[in-house]
Amino acid sequence: MPDNVKYTYKYASKTIVERELDKLISVCEHDIPIALDRLAEWIKGDENLHPQSSISLMTFSRIRGFLRNDAFSKKYPQHDMFELLLSRIHIPESQWTYIESTAQKWFGVHDTPTADYQIQGIVSDLAPFWSAKVKSLDKIDQGIWGYHLEFPDIHLKYFDEDVIMVVVSDPSVADPQNAPNYFQKIKNHLTDRGVAYKISIVLVLGDGNALRELAKKSSIQIVVIDEKDCISILLSTNSKQTFCSLVARRVSVQVIQPYQTRGKVRDRMFYGRHEEINKLKNNLSSSYAIYGGRLIGKSSLLHKIEQEFQQDENLHYKVCSITAQITTPVEACRVILKDLGIPTAKHRTIGTFGRLMRDYLESASRKIIILIDEVDDLIVQDEKKDYQLFEMFHNLNNDFGERCRFVFAGYRDLARHCMDSQSRFRNFVETIKLGNLSPIYAHLLIEEPLCNELGFNFEDPSLIEKIVEITGSHPNYIQVFCKELSEYLETQKRRKIQFADIETTFENQEFRARVVETFYVNFSPIQKLITVLVILENLGEFTLPDVIKLINEYEPKIPVDISQIYIELRQLEMSFILEHDGSKFKFLHKLFPQMLESREDLYGLADVVMKELKGEK
Repeated sequence: MPDNVKYTYKYASKTIVERELDKLISVCEHDIPIALDRLAEWIKGDENLHPQSSISLMTFSRIRGFLRNDAFSKKYPQHDMFELLLSRIHIPESQWTYIESTAQKWFGVHDTPTADYQIQGIVSDLAPFWSAKVKSLDKIDQGIWGYHLEFPDIHLKYFDEDVIMVVVSDPSVADPQNAPNYFQKIKNHLTDRGVAYKISIVLVLGDGNALRELAKKSSIQIVVIDEKDCISILLSTNSKQTFCSLVARRVSVQVIQPYQTRGKVRDRMFYGRHEEINKLKNNLSSSYAIYGGRLIGKSSLLHKIEQEFQQDENLHYKVCSITAQITTPVEACRVILKDLGIPTAKHRTIGTFGRLMRDYLESASRKIIILIDEVDDLIVQDEKKDYQLFEMFHNLNNDFGERCRFVFAGYRDLARHCMDSQSRFRNFVETIKLGNLSPIYAHLLIEEPLCNELGFNFEDPSLIEKIVEITGSHPNYIQVFCKELSEYLETQKRRKIQFADIETTFENQEFRARVVETFYVNFSPIQKLITVLVILENLGEFTLPDVIKLINEYEPKIPVDISQIYIELRQLEMSFILEHDGSKFKFLHKLFPQMLESREDLYGLADVVMKELKGEK
């Protein structure tokens, strides 16, 4: 670095701190708290109060030295001014000391910008604040280094694997005329390593505005972090969250969108269900049937159970996991045998499957747990064979106990058997009725990804409760709502969530379509008719006699089986459309009737369903 540049950098930093501290001296005698408040605001980067004086890392050691020098301490012996300052910026003295240590290395780079050890020291100091681990270093060019980082604890989608970080130490990168040359070298480095489609970080040891403007126009996802950003991270009481928010604000929400609306959720988006998992792990002698409505999270729970049993070394279970979209019992047996590594050449019947399984379990002290997802079709097919397969499963579990366990996940047909006191399932499995999330986990699913990952914040905490009410704590509805909300706010170029944003998302057709989709996916024709008639009658609560009366009044010619209607109402409860309190039913999702009525012609729909029930075209 030329001497004049070094001098300017040092002199500017010294001039800024002395100017601000001179202001402190001038008002100290009159009002020490106000003086310290202004100093704290300047340190934290309030540019409205100090538009011309951006703090540098080198300022920190000078501030402590000034506030604790002998002359100042003797003048105000009744106060530890530095301690009072720390209390205003809410960090311990050890954190300030760490910042000073980083600052010394940072400033040393300006003296020797090509020294590898200086760059290594800075990156090693910053990495813990980002919750990152430094893996390797590559020299790219003069004043440019490349690092591999791991982010094991950070929830950003594209940080699941290694992240490339490029460090630029040459201060001339701040010049808009020089920046394009540096940016091209960075792009080449990322492209050569095949990570141009992921998020990468560029750390500028100085002013990164010129590179940041180029990154905004680039197709490569590059987040530029400079000295000012590092100060905000180092001063934060939650540095990981500050870092995540900083990254999120500079990348499209769609790129790092944590919310999923289809399929099994990623581990980091799995909230709640710990009670169900603990039940399976603590009661090792039992098999289980998990039933619930569509999109309630059965597959995600089964996947989590699989991970828990594979990773817990104390359980010693071999896990066999299949999705029973295979509808024939014989084929399901073949898949299980194959997954367990049992030769299937002799397998022809369910009886053969049973003998092969017994040989496998008796040959060693093996323990297996068999997880079968989407089991309904398999139940229907096995029902035609007098439940030969599930009888075999029951016998294996009965004879081998905790060494051979089964966990089934399903919907309507599995629930039907679990609710039927005469079903063979009743003596075979413990049942888990999977419902909506508890309030605490519904809040976490809303707040943690929105605030900690995407960098949004709520204008009022009560808005979180409003989302819980709108979604009814249904995990999939929460994911859809928050996805639409976050992407809407990005179009508004805002990170503060207001009441009007909640209202707008509630009216969002994508969200309403997902809720109303439940009506078509979950409901039988008679359940559709019951729902439509209850909504048209505007009944907040209703009983079985109320429903019978509505159907008879709507179409007197249709035969009504009271026991069947009761079963249909219980299945609506199982689908988490209704909840049952004594003799009364009501909608679990309070706003569901309103959303359905706003999207559908309910009178026309009732006529269509009635024709279907009567066998008319």
